[in-house]
Amino acid sequence: MGRQLTVLDIMTIQKWEHCIVQWMEAYCSGLEAKAAQIEVKKISSHRFTSHRRAPETVA
Repeated sequence: MGRQLTVLDIMTIQKWEHCIVQWMEAYCSGLEAKAAQIEVKKISSHRFTSHRRAPETVA
């Protein structure tokens, strides 16, 4: 079991954990499967922009 865990990157594990937490929150709020899928996709597809990035019109 130890060898398999060394193959995985810690960032991969953290990304999966974040994804699972989103699904658990959607199900705990009482959503059905299809509604939970839509909610998780809406959250995960939200794009955040950096506050340090200049807009294309200025650059």
